[in-house]
Amino acid sequence: DDNNLWAFPAGPRGWNDPGMLQVGNGRMSLAEYPSHFSICALPQAPLIIGCELRTITKIHLKIYKNIQIIVVNQDSLGIQGRKVSQIRQFEVITSCLILTKHCVIKQVWAGPLR
Repeated sequence: DDNNLWAFPAGPRGWNDPGMLQVGNGRMSLAEYPSHFSICALPQAPLIIGCELRTITKIHLKIYKNIQIIVVNQDSLGIQGRKVSQIRQFEVITSCLILTKHCVIKQVWAGPLR
């Protein structure tokens, strides 16, 4: 919910920073890493890899190379994702993405709360 408080002032001249990515640091399960990466991509802030790249596993590297998540993060509109709904243990987060000069689509993500 704090994300929504700070989403509106965020944009190309000032990003909300979720911090360094933890994928590959051993602090989460393999099931949690993709969710962590996705959530960190929503504020459109720079994605900073926080693990040792000389010893990264193929599984963790595959998470970092997920083009669908990178496209959301690097979208030129720079509109931060916002929670629009909560249904029981699920949050629905939406963000506008630009596909061409004339076409804008909404990307919706839904996932369980912790």
